[in-house]
Amino acid sequence: MAEAPYWEDILGLPVETNMRGPPLAVSPQETASMVIDLMTRRNAGLVVVVENSRPVGIITEKDLLQRVLGPGRNLEVTHAEDIMSKPPVTIEAERTVADALEMLRTKGIRRLIVTRDGAVVGLTTPRRLLEIAYGHYMMKRRGSPETVEPLRVHRIRAAYVSTYPPRECGIATYTKHLVESISWFCAQAVTSPSVVAMNDRGGHYDYDIRVKHQIDANDIQSYEKAAQYINASDVDVVNLQHEYGIYGGEWGVYVGELLGRIKKPVVTTLHTVLEDPGSRCKKGIGASS
Repeated sequence: MAEAPYWEDILGLPVETNMRGPPLAVSPQETASMVIDLMTRRNAGLVVVVENSRPVGIITEKDLLQRVLGPGRNLEVTHAEDIMSKPPVTIEAERTVADALEMLRTKGIRRLIVTRDGAVVGLTTPRRLLEIAYGHYMMKRRGSPETVEPLRVHRIRAAYVSTYPPRECGIATYTKHLVESISWFCAQAVTSPSVVAMNDRGGHYDYDIRVKHQIDANDIQSYEKAAQYINASDVDVVNLQHEYGIYGGEWGVYVGELLGRIKKPVVTTLHTVLEDPGSRCKKGIGASS
C-alpha cells in the first residue's frame, strides 16, 4: 500500500495537540476599563467572555477601538457584553486540524476558541497550525519512525513534575518547551499531558489548562497529595525535572516523599549533576537518581 502523504497525517491530528493554553477570560459584566487594563497588563490581543464556563463572546483590540474608544463611550459603565463579538466560533478539542483550517477559512477569522464539553480550554490560530505542520514535515525529512496502525496503539499520557510558567524559572521554560515539543512531534503516540507544578513559598500562578495539580514546595504533605493524585490518574509515566532549589527541605529532600509514594514509572531529568556531592546532597537526590 502506498504511503499516505505526510500532510494527511497532520490534518488528522486533534486540534488540542497545538492549541495554546486558555485565553484570558472575563465575565459579561466586567467593565471596558477592566478589560483594557487586563489586556494591556497581559499583552493580550483578545479576551473571551465566559458565562457559566461557556464562551458567549470575544473582545479584540479592534472591538475596543471601534466600539468603545472611537465613539468615546464611558469605560466605567460600558460592559463586556455591550462590546463583545458574538457568537464566538469554537471547535471541540478532539476535532481535527483539517476541521480547524476549514472553519478558519469559511468564517474568515484568525483565532479559533478550543473547547472541551463546551468549556474553554485553549486557542488556536493559523500560525499555530502552520507550526505543527512544519514540525511534522521536518520530522519526516529527518526520517522519523513510521507509526504502525496508530489507532491500535495505546497513546501514552505523561505527567511532568516541575516548575511551570508563568512562574519565572529557567526549568519552567524548559518544561513548557518540552511538553509542547513532545505534544507536537509525537502527537500520534501521546495524549494530553498533565503538569504537576511546583509552587514556591506564597506563590500563586495563573497556570494554563495543562497544570492539573500543584505542590507547595515547603509543605511535605503536599507531596503526598500529589502522589495520590498521580496514582489515581490515568497517567502512564512521570517525568520529574530535578533541581535542588525547586523542592523543599535541605537539598530538596522533600522530593523523596513524592517519589517514594508514586506507583507509576518515573523518568528523571537532572539539571545539576555535582562532581563530588556531599552526604546531605546525596540524601536530596537519592530517590530520584
